[in-house]
Amino acid sequence: MVSEFVEKTAAAWMPNATLYLPSVRVLTHAGGGQAGMRLIKSRHPSEPEHIRRYRMDNFRSFTKVYFDKVFTTLSKIQNANDFGVTYVEPEKDPLAGKGEGMEVYCTQNYPGYDDVLNWLFNDGLLFLLTEPNGAFAVLPDENDNHGYFKPVVKTFEAARVVYVAKDSALLYDGELSLTVREPDYFVHYRHRHEGPFLYFDENAVYRITFQGNSKNVEELYRHEFGEMPVWIAGGKKDPVNPQRRLSLIDAAIDYWDEIVALESDLQGAMKSHVYPEKYVFVQKDCDVCRGSGYQTDDEGHKSKCRQCGGSGLDAGNVYATHLIRPPSGTEDSAIPNPPVGYVTKDLASVQIIVDQIQRLAKQGYSALNMEFISLTPAEQSGIAKSYDRQEMNSAIGKMAAYIVKNVLRPTFWYIALWRYFYGPVKHIPKRLLSEILPSVSIPKSFDILPFDYLAEEIKTQREAGISGAVVNETEREYRQKRFAGNPQALRFYELAAYADPLPNYSLAEKQMIKTTGGCTEEDYVLSLNLTRYIRELERDKPDFWGFLLTDEDRKAMLREKAKAEVAAIRAERSAFSSMTMA
Repeated sequence: MVSEFVEKTAAAWMPNATLYLPSVRVLTHAGGGQAGMRLIKSRHPSEPEHIRRYRMDNFRSFTKVYFDKVFTTLSKIQNANDFGVTYVEPEKDPLAGKGEGMEVYCTQNYPGYDDVLNWLFNDGLLFLLTEPNGAFAVLPDENDNHGYFKPVVKTFEAARVVYVAKDSALLYDGELSLTVREPDYFVHYRHRHEGPFLYFDENAVYRITFQGNSKNVEELYRHEFGEMPVWIAGGKKDPVNPQRRLSLIDAAIDYWDEIVALESDLQGAMKSHVYPEKYVFVQKDCDVCRGSGYQTDDEGHKSKCRQCGGSGLDAGNVYATHLIRPPSGTEDSAIPNPPVGYVTKDLASVQIIVDQIQRLAKQGYSALNMEFISLTPAEQSGIAKSYDRQEMNSAIGKMAAYIVKNVLRPTFWYIALWRYFYGPVKHIPKRLLSEILPSVSIPKSFDILPFDYLAEEIKTQREAGISGAVVNETEREYRQKRFAGNPQALRFYELAAYADPLPNYSLAEKQMIKTTGGCTEEDYVLSLNLTRYIRELERDKPDFWGFLLTDEDRKAMLREKAKAEVAAIRAERSAFSSMTMA
């Protein structure tokens, strides 16, 4: 039931700037556009007006690349080895026999994305990062061939949220336009007062529209869930305003804001410092104003001379040119030859801005514990890398937990309610729905470091004398990342690592180990010739990589080749010894 209070609230509502301001902060960098112009609206001290106008007219938000790198890093959460979605067995799912089970719908038939995870780690994650005060709502998109609802997650930006309470919610579902107004360049949203609005309570969903003084309320779904399928996207608590949330990546926004302003400064500095400015020594007065700089019309009104631009001097074209009249009757009155030159400018200030932008970019990543995005491995010590990696896993782990708990699990829950509790299937009691919901593991270890970073870490571990088992594990991680797109190369190097009896040793170290009796001659020969042996077996045995053989089988074949080579070496030694004795 829609109360009179809800109707009046919808009729009088305007987008709430308090709610959408945190979104504007992030969208400045996620999408660029005019929203960032508020960061450069002020003119700097001693800055000419034409330079400020040039900066405003040529504004670009160059920080989108920083946001995109963070977004790409977080989207890799789905690649974590300990992340996964486990669906129930088909016999426990009452819709599985009809091809309508939870697993089929969420991994093959989710509208627009096929797999619900494709939505989550693309548009869903983007919405979560940019709209902390926006709302998710799960609503039927359409019916399938069997009449079952196909529920999907719909998103409502913060500028569309009227309110979301514990037992009801009101959202604007009509057209929304954005404008940026001078002189403050603040973002304003405009909506259509007629709506439509969507009202949710614990038992139904309604559409409210207005036309003149009349209103229309339409009940769309009476689902009787006992709860509304709507929730706030959320993020970090705002210490200034507890009623709203900040983005999960808000810690980097202040640094990126400063970069936007500095990039604009850099544009102005390039125009002021790089492009040449001409100066001309002149003594001849302007022919039009006779040196006064002003013209007088027939009515006696004075205006700046159109010929000389008010200088009173005759120098032809005054564009980008400084006119200088030398003093008369002094030693400095002589005009240089030639009487034309260019202003010499100090470019150091331009480099200062560039250096500051680079520092701020690193500080922004550091605020999110994602320093590895901007730092090369050699820029950190081994201890720092180890610590940063732990901090990175902890920080991204918190975001991963939030995504799973506050987005993915509610999504699965409300999809199940629409399909199993409200749909044409015989209603399943809510208390039993949990038995057919997929389980989602929260990842804690993330495969997001670049392989060159891992290569430097391997080098550091070896130099520090770290346990061989630890080095082996880091090398395994490096191989999997380095050859992620080349499965043939990956299996080759994985087998070589598995079959090597002397891993992590240099040639000199292997020779020393053999000389001191630390390994057999067979181990020594196998370790030195692994690559050649694998290539020979690939060539001579077409089924070498077949599924009927395990890596243990392949390892045994490699050792047989080493045994044969050792036997041949010993036979050759014996023959040579016999010839020498003879």
